[in-house]
Amino acid sequence: MARVQRMEAARRALDAAEAHVVAELDARGATDRATGLRTTGWLGFAHRLASPTAGALVACGSFLRTHPVIDAALVAGHLTLDHVRLLARLTTPRVADFVAEAQERFVELAVGVRFERWARDVRALVELADGDGAEPPIERNRLTMDDLPDGTLLLGGALVGDAALGFREAVIAEAQRLLHQYRRDAEATDGETTIPPPAALYALALANLVAGGRVAAAGGAAPVADVALVITTPEDEAPCPVDGESRGHWLDGLLVRTLDRMPVRPSVARLLCCDATFRPLVEDAHGEVLHLGRRQRLASAAQRRAVAHRFGGCCFPGCDAPMAWVDLHHVEHWEDGGHTDLDLLAPLCRHHHRVVHRRGWSVRPAEHGFEIVTPRGNVMPAHRFGRPPDELAPPA
Repeated sequence: MARVQRMEAARRALDAAEAHVVAELDARGATDRATGLRTTGWLGFAHRLASPTAGALVACGSFLRTHPVIDAALVAGHLTLDHVRLLARLTTPRVADFVAEAQERFVELAVGVRFERWARDVRALVELADGDGAEPPIERNRLTMDDLPDGTLLLGGALVGDAALGFREAVIAEAQRLLHQYRRDAEATDGETTIPPPAALYALALANLVAGGRVAAAGGAAPVADVALVITTPEDEAPCPVDGESRGHWLDGLLVRTLDRMPVRPSVARLLCCDATFRPLVEDAHGEVLHLGRRQRLASAAQRRAVAHRFGGCCFPGCDAPMAWVDLHHVEHWEDGGHTDLDLLAPLCRHHHRVVHRRGWSVRPAEHGFEIVTPRGNVMPAHRFGRPPDELAPPA
């Protein structure tokens, strides 16, 4: 037990020191100038930190710079980085003055109590100090989505305020409608139809609401969901970016996946293809799609789908921005006679699009996509699906 206490004290001192250095890096913009990645992105890429962990470390460092009492308590071991994370998250502009004045009180509240008890007390004090009253900060609304290998989408998150109330009412109402529908089906089939448990009903209700099922049931028109599927033949199938093997589900001899290479079950693919608009993705032997030359400056929708299929998002090393957030950068600038051709369009998020336009930066075609050249002459191979090209097969 004594060993654990000594190690915990050392860890808190080290956490404080790291937060100080990270905050200084962020204040100077050092990682952005050196690597093109903001501090959070650089921590995630260079040190394999999860994005929430890296972002929390930057936020804690910035918070400690302006709250010396909390900083001293962390260094002395009276608080942990978890305490600082919560205070940084609760400190909105509306309560910033109160938090600065109440630093000593926050430290006193942490003496001899578990973190959870302290957190409840601190949240209550901050809410009382909020002059605007009941409305919680919008950043407390959050949703996480994780794709599992079997095609399952794992959801998690939290809603607060009016968003929570509206969501709850809509989901409960739709779940009630579904429950009555299942009960009618069970009666009509003499009990052969199983009534799902409440958790399953809530999940189905949410899916229906997102897809516009409730609007359609009332006689309106449901919004159209645009789901793009990549269907390839066995001889055209490229290895999976994770382990080099073909991963997916076969549908009548064809492999079906989403643009970001998540597998789609045959039953789901058949349902989606039942009433679908088919847009062919025409490729030659080298994977070059729809070259537009000088006829059109902006990339077409078909080209964006093709780039999503090849790269999966921003190709800047260390960036995890999805395809919905990227621009298609002309490697050969349009003003200099560049063409709107697939092998000359590099997917870059808005931040990294600006980075490669800085003095001394450039992007050039390479064997497996593109290479990014820094002002010092360092060459960084562009990533595909968040991985360097030596871990992937050539683009399909």
